Amino acid sequence: MFEPAPSRRFEAITAIIDLEGFTTFCSQPDNHRKLAHFLNFVFERVNDSLHAAGLTDNSTHFKFLGDGALYVWSLENAEPKQLARQIVLALHNLYRIYPTEVIDELDDLNVFSVPKRIRVGIAQGEVTELRSVDGTSTEYVGFSINLAARLQHYFPAVGFFVSCTVSLPDDFLDEYSLIRAKTKSIRGMRGVEVEVRYVNEDTAHLSKREIAKWLTIS
Repeated sequence: MFEPAPSRRFEAITAIIDLEGFTTFCSQPDNHRKLAHFLNFVFERVNDSLHAAGLTDNSTHFKFLGDGALYVWSLENAEPKQLARQIVLALHNLYRIYPTEVIDELDDLNVFSVPKRIRVGIAQGEVTELRSVDGTSTEYVGFSINLAARLQHYFPAVGFFVSCTVSLPDDFLDEYSLIRAKTKSIRGMRGVEVEVRYVNEDTAHLSKREIAKWLTIS
């Protein structure tokens, strides 16, 4: 159980990383022989990417979610736009290389029918910290966490979205070709248009008609 009063509330950038196809992977016979090996391998690569970008020291919280992970970065002692830039660059690079470089490494390790793609949602907002009564665990809750989770699985053909609640430098938006758009309808948020950004190259394989089913370009 948790302490009656929240330990603290603070502004943070949150990211959800989801392993697409993890349920199918787990349904395979004898998957338990490869499960821990696969998860350790993937999240070592994730943490290596974050460490290389200088993000692990500022990471307030990491939580394994069963088919992915939650990361929370506190903005209390950070320059928000610079931290956001680092996070978007690191996680989009991971999103981009996972289907090829990471999967190729897994093939060499003889891990079968693994999730072929990761999905990433990033948002920013106030987070509440909850501590267990015995002091052994800490959890974080907040709308930004919920939003990041919904964004990462919103558009089946595109698996990387950044909420416009995340403050990014103007020159970075242009340099990285981040397109601003509004969602049509997110599950659990009926009637609410959410402003997001996506990387233009991630939709290069899609027609304008397909994109328009899911997004209204701002």
